[in-house]
Order: sequence, then C-alpha cells, then structure tokens
Amino acid sequence: MTPVSGPGSTGTTGFSTSPSWSISNVEPGAVVTCAATGPSGALAASKISCSSSSVTLNLSGLADGAYSVTVTQTDAAGNATTSPTATYLFDTHAPAAPAVTGVAGAGSTGATGYSRSPSWSIGNVEPGATVSCTATGPAGALAPGRIAIAVFAIVMLVLCFTPIPLDVLGRP
Repeated sequence: MTPVSGPGSTGTTGFSTSPSWSISNVEPGAVVTCAATGPSGALAASKISCSSSSVTLNLSGLADGAYSVTVTQTDAAGNATTSPTATYLFDTHAPAAPAVTGVAGAGSTGATGYSRSPSWSIGNVEPGATVSCTATGPAGALAPGRIAIAVFAIVMLVLCFTPIPLDVLGRP
C-alpha cells in the first residue's frame, strides 16, 4: 500500500476525514479485503471503502488518533497474503500556543535593553510542528526571513515577537 496525499493529508498525517492508500501487486482474480483499527478499536465495514486498487477510510465523526489499515488478498486457491500495516495520524486540533520567553544576555534583561540582537526561547511546541515568527517594531513588521538581519540594524528598539505555531500540515 502507498499513502495518497491530498488536501488536508500528507498521506500519513492530517485532518482529512478520507485518507486513502493505493494498492498494487494484486494477483488477477484475487479477492481483496481491508481492515482498519483506530483509537476505539476496529472500524465498522461502513467506514472502509476497499477495492483491488485502493482503500479509503471515512473518519467523519471519529476521534483523533492513530488509525491502522491492512489489506489481504486471497487467490483462487485460497492462499492469503496480508500487507504490512499502513498508519494514518488523524489530527483535527490546532496546536497549542507556544510559550515565548525573553532571554537575558549582554545588554538585555530579556524584556528591555540596548542589545541589537535580542533573543527569545520558544517552548510548548507540538512534536513535528513548525514555528513561524513575526517581529514588529516602531516602523512596523520586519520582513519575513530578514528578521535577524533587520534586528542588527535597529538600535534601542522594543520588539513585539509573535510566534505562530503550525502543525505538520502547515496549519496555524
């Protein structure tokens, strides 16, 4: 099985309620069956769409968490082969706000100072998440990707630092 990425899904993680996998190497004439489990146990057959070329789960109304899928093909002689388990982490909740703390250093108390290179520590970030940051000062927002360079050019400036946590799909 190969995970299929699409809107809201990387193929292995996402908020999509219909993750899917492509199925290959099915013997002609074989019968294909699919099974899935989630945080509450085995999924009802009505939540699994299975064919000889793909499997799709319907996670509408189901809990966030890890879901596992297996595909079994049985040939005309009754020989069965089961695929390795494929997993999907269903995550519909935005990450928690990160904790931002000013770091004291030369010329800075962590909240005020004359340092041309203030810094902050960021904690409470969801594993696998990306953190995007913005910085503003008296002249407005500093250009994205240029924050470190712009900060060095500004003297005696109070910056407002706002981290924007993004989950593994890039959603704030």
